[in-house]
Amino acid sequence: MVIILINKVVFYPVDNGDTSLLKVKSTTVVTDLNLRKDAEDDNKDSIYDVAAALREECENNVLSLFVNTHPDQDHVRGFTDLFHTSAPNKHNGKNDDRILIEEIWITPYTRDLDDGTEVSQPFIDEVNRRLNLEGKSGANDAGNRIRVMHSDMNENTGTFGSNLEFRVLAPTNQECEESARDEGNTNNSSLAIRWLLPQDTNDQFAVMLMGDAEREVHSRLNKEEKSANLRYHVLVAPHHMSRTVFSTVNMDVSDNAPDNKRYVLDEEAKSALSHALEPGYVVASSTPPEENGTPPHVWAYDQYIKILNDVQKGGADRILNPASHLNGDKTAPVCFEDGGEGFVLVDAVDESDGASKADTKKGNSGNGSAKAAAVASTAGLASGKTFGQTQIYG
Repeated sequence: MVIILINKVVFYPVDNGDTSLLKVKSTTVVTDLNLRKDAEDDNKDSIYDVAAALREECENNVLSLFVNTHPDQDHVRGFTDLFHTSAPNKHNGKNDDRILIEEIWITPYTRDLDDGTEVSQPFIDEVNRRLNLEGKSGANDAGNRIRVMHSDMNENTGTFGSNLEFRVLAPTNQECEESARDEGNTNNSSLAIRWLLPQDTNDQFAVMLMGDAEREVHSRLNKEEKSANLRYHVLVAPHHMSRTVFSTVNMDVSDNAPDNKRYVLDEEAKSALSHALEPGYVVASSTPPEENGTPPHVWAYDQYIKILNDVQKGGADRILNPASHLNGDKTAPVCFEDGGEGFVLVDAVDESDGASKADTKKGNSGNGSAKAAAVASTAGLASGKTFGQTQIYG
């Protein structure tokens, strides 16, 4: 039987953290990592094995690119458990129990960071190992490569690997400098990228990954970027669907006031995230939303519904949450695949080995168990139907 790889975009269930995969032919790109230990979850049997899934996706135990939006612990947790963190000639290929990363992308903020937390330090150490090779023999070898990315750079657009186009939207150098001065808030140093994936409909599938970028970044993008550069088929809600992405606090009301009184919408910031292509999807990499406390927030969830409803009715049905996307009684990734007619949203994958079976037969996702929805066309995704328990409230 001929094995035909299917291009895919996968958002893994990692609660309030981020881990996503872009796969185009032999090119694999992982953005951020949040591997949770069984002991950290009261119901460990329900935890999806992200590490096993990523190993399955990385042919020959090699990852083409790891993108770190910023080094907060929920974006680098488990890095050394999954990835090789020394010279590439010490990697044992297919027999190694860790994946070799050919190239890493970071921001100027991370480049200038010497000390991290207990969780982030292994990642920082690997970053510094690669940075220290600059100008030396082997610096451009697979397993040593590293690029510092920001939107001020001349090459903030380009193509990576198998025709995977990108545009770096943030951060600016100034946003990194401000984050460095405010040690308690690194969110606005997030590496935000709009990816364009080729698909069989001869157009491109747009995915926006914004990290934890906050209101100030999105307000800037609304002023500086053309709307065409902010269009998306799928948006990962920045900062785990936090209300701080497009709101300010009304200091004239009590802390106990309801959200619609306490938070003031920043229309410019919201506008930057409102360029969905029909019908538009928003992925919430988070736990279910709450009225108060840490993100995600119901107030933000309601704003995303309005954004999607402006494109096509039924916006609430197109807000997808991996943490409540179920295969039986276990969480499963939210996955879009191109099986021959453009990217489609597929049903929850078989949890038996933690990875989708849809890359074994073109046009037949998961041997029929994964149902196609929202077939992509040149105008964007054409239908808003979803399968499985993908709503944010689970």
